[in-house]
Amino acid sequence: MAMKIGRGWNRTFAGAVALTALAFASGCEREGTEQADGELLPPPAERASDGVFSSGAIQSVVDAQVARAGDRLLTFMEDGREPVRRRAAFAAASVQDEATRARLLQLLEGDDSELRADAAFALGQMDLPEGGTALLAALETEEDREVRTLLLGALGKRADAAALTTLAGREAPDGQEAAVAMALSRGLARDVVSEPILDRLVASLEHADPAVREAAAYGFGRSTELPLWEARLPALRAALSRASAEGGAASVGLAELHLIRALGRAGDTADLPAFLDRLSGASDWRLRVTAAQALAAESFLSEESAVDALVSALDDPSEHVAVAAATVLARSGDHRAPVLGRIAPRVVPGSERWRWMIPLLQPLIEEGEGARVLEWTRGMVGVDPTAVMHGARTLGVGGFLEAEDFLFELTESPEVIVQAGAVDGLGALWLLREGDEAAMTRYGVRFADMAHQAPTAAAIRAARYFALPSFEPLRNAMILEEALAVRLPFGDPYLTRGLAEAVVETGDLRREPQFRAMTGHADYRVRVIGAEALLELTGEVVDPDVIRALDPEREVDWRYLAEVGRHPRLRIETTRGEMVVVLDTEQAPLTVQSITEQVAAGFHDGVRFHRVVPNFVIQAGDVSVGDGTGGPGYRMRSEFTRIPFERGVIGMASSGKDTEGSQWFITHSPQPHLDGQYTAFGWLESGSDVLDRIMEGDRVIRITLERDTEGTESY
Repeated sequence: MAMKIGRGWNRTFAGAVALTALAFASGCEREGTEQADGELLPPPAERASDGVFSSGAIQSVVDAQVARAGDRLLTFMEDGREPVRRRAAFAAASVQDEATRARLLQLLEGDDSELRADAAFALGQMDLPEGGTALLAALETEEDREVRTLLLGALGKRADAAALTTLAGREAPDGQEAAVAMALSRGLARDVVSEPILDRLVASLEHADPAVREAAAYGFGRSTELPLWEARLPALRAALSRASAEGGAASVGLAELHLIRALGRAGDTADLPAFLDRLSGASDWRLRVTAAQALAAESFLSEESAVDALVSALDDPSEHVAVAAATVLARSGDHRAPVLGRIAPRVVPGSERWRWMIPLLQPLIEEGEGARVLEWTRGMVGVDPTAVMHGARTLGVGGFLEAEDFLFELTESPEVIVQAGAVDGLGALWLLREGDEAAMTRYGVRFADMAHQAPTAAAIRAARYFALPSFEPLRNAMILEEALAVRLPFGDPYLTRGLAEAVVETGDLRREPQFRAMTGHADYRVRVIGAEALLELTGEVVDPDVIRALDPEREVDWRYLAEVGRHPRLRIETTRGEMVVVLDTEQAPLTVQSITEQVAAGFHDGVRFHRVVPNFVIQAGDVSVGDGTGGPGYRMRSEFTRIPFERGVIGMASSGKDTEGSQWFITHSPQPHLDGQYTAFGWLESGSDVLDRIMEGDRVIRITLERDTEGTESY
């Protein structure tokens, strides 16, 4: 029987944890997109409405999508109703059943442009055994602009070198040179390249349209295989020089960003003046971040002017720039000691701008400044728990044994993330203390106690360290098994998995009966964890019928979504200000349903931004654990949409297809490589200045849902 997400799901899963995280990193920005100054973002082009709220037939297509039933989608693609066929083609992008590919290619030949658009989008999510020749053929005769754009996108994401080389030799469809350049750039980013492809991209760097230049530069900025295009460095350098002549260092342009990223990989000091100009004078903080990151090569850090610029950037108005500069300075190789000597006096506790200090803590310990790091971490207690977490972890990883007593104190902190950081620190220090019996008792008792009683994040870490062979004299396997038995009834799947993995890590085969018992548990999540533990510990494969599916099917609640409307809004109040996000219910119904119900339950209120990567994303939504590994207690299907990851787009974090839970992110700048890899389900309507100010450790105060009454259809 399918498990349905209704408005009472929060009572069932409150306090539980999903096994969800985002292992995540730019592209071409639309004309008119704000330049980090607070303007409203124009909404992306949308897929045409298909009346999904009121059409039972289309809802059935979505149900098949959620069930990952490619055979049912094929049937719907033969339906006599155009909206049903369109939705089936669109759904195929998320299901990604290779059996639908042949039919999707046939749909490219039909008369319905909307159907061709959905088919082209879906094909961009699948492997192309013929390398993309069929898409090239369709492009040759296609007259609809949107369909051509989606065909080009599919070629960029999936075509082989032969197909992209053919594309490079063709004249672009009218007004779509940028789309062609982006397709070729996507190929270059995948290391799919040829001389004609590089020639076309280099020529596009001189195009009069800035969108074309940005799209062409993207591939060079994204590709990490310098030898593939190293011969084109003079052309990239000339393109950057032209950009400087056109607007100077104060100009804003993502083409410059990509070019600087590409040139930075070469480490040629001839490019240093251009980088320094952007670092000190660019108006867009994203460009300043990129300029700082480009200075990471040893050849640049041997130049006093580069070091001076990076040190000055620690005072940049944008904390993102300061963090980027500090990260580069921390890696300054042979020149690190004198560089750190300049910076160390500035690493003082109590500062609100503490985030740039984090990358420097480990190098400071390595340079004999462990006492300074310990003083800094102590001084941050009561200022910010995220800072203390980083400091505690670094003290241990850095092997600063003088911090041992302090780290034990922090394991009793009221802040969960501080406890977790302290346990990580102690775990690292224990590796230096192995063989000391008194230390073994002290560490082992604390780890065992935390495995039994600490909050999830700290308990899992403590269990992992207590599972080390050096704690066998304390009967660690038995104690961990007891902790698992004690905490299993609380229904926290993340904690259950962490403790089970720790027991398995001990290798004690006497623990097998507990895992066997778990395979018969009422909660499917416990059954799965027990089966996986048995397999790892004994090699036994449990009958699939025992555990069924990893995630019981969840149904979309269409009545609820009709009440929410086509474009509901999330008003996100943060410690830095307010953002408003518009959601697209039609394209991502299950995602919108889940997130809005979580919001209504208050799960996201008070949650911290646990991950912020300058010029990439801000990420929050760990509603249970707090360290970036938690979620709502269930996994959700991916819903790949036609919303591109441009600046200000909201997406769902995941650890792979169909593993979404509650964590979400918003992009600082265009990220084309995320398209079709993560669920994009809305865009920022206001608060872009807040987006740019949010840093790790900031919090969501509350999120409120505003229903779209104008976009609501009767059920």
